[in-house]
Amino acid sequence: MLDWIAQNTHKNQKIADHLGVSVLTVYSWKGRFKCTGSLQATVAGGAASRLTTEHGEQLREGAVQQGVPDETWTARRVKNLIGRRFDVWYHHDHVRHILRRLGFTPQTPDGRAAERNELRIASWREQGALKLEKKVAKGAALVHLDEVGCALKGVRRRAWSIKGVTPLVTLPAKWEKLSTIGAINSAGQFL
Repeated sequence: MLDWIAQNTHKNQKIADHLGVSVLTVYSWKGRFKCTGSLQATVAGGAASRLTTEHGEQLREGAVQQGVPDETWTARRVKNLIGRRFDVWYHHDHVRHILRRLGFTPQTPDGRAAERNELRIASWREQGALKLEKKVAKGAALVHLDEVGCALKGVRRRAWSIKGVTPLVTLPAKWEKLSTIGAINSAGQFL
């Protein structure tokens, strides 16, 4: 068939009928063959990116470093940030493509209490847990306690983050709530 198009030995209608395409398609093929010498499909390159690699690196630093109040990196937040900071405006749907190209993926952030004290937790793990293990070894009853509640608190929503790095959103631990508590000891008795 390529010979028919290259040598121009057959009428366009005959080629179209033989291949089951329209005559306009054959015209298009002949034009492409004349320009490129081939019918190989080409990929449109599109416009050059208006964001530089420096802009991309700044975005990869994280949301808080860019002045966002927490690590919640949404497409709309990134769109507004890119527009304000770099004077390049995109639709928020296109920003998702940019974020993927930069290595971001949509993730649900881990929620932590803003009042959480990592130093006290580490201290208890080193000292308090050791004391507890010694008491249990001497025969003390160990009580497993759990609390469940309904609360009016902040929302964790999906956000964009570098692949493999889960964003962390700190939320206040003080809110209106209703709690219930239950406990069971090491002998299996409910308390």
